[in-house]
Amino acid sequence: MKIAFYYKKPEEKTWFNIAAADEGFEVYYIKKDFNPETVRLAESFDAVCISETDQIDNELISCIKKMSIYAVLLRSDEINYKENINYLLLKSNGIIVIRVPANPTEKLISQRWVSYLP
Repeated sequence: MKIAFYYKKPEEKTWFNIAAADEGFEVYYIKKDFNPETVRLAESFDAVCISETDQIDNELISCIKKMSIYAVLLRSDEINYKENINYLLLKSNGIIVIRVPANPTEKLISQRWVSYLP
């Protein structure tokens, strides 16, 4: 899987390097917010990895669907639904949401890829 990883601080990608290598994922790091102006940077990728504070609205969902992105990896320490993410529209467009821990601990690393859908 090729992942476009949007981040704001370098420490956000530290543990992800390890996790991605363990899974054999190819990761391209983009030091920008995920938004309508930067979504095109993920053009040739299978998935985007974003922060729980990033917005995913109808416009962005339409863009990532057209680009054939099939997964959104959401960096979050909580398994709950965020109002800034339209989970139902993502699901109805065939895009899965996978929660990945933002700040891993030993316990979280063992649960690294936890998928949840509405």
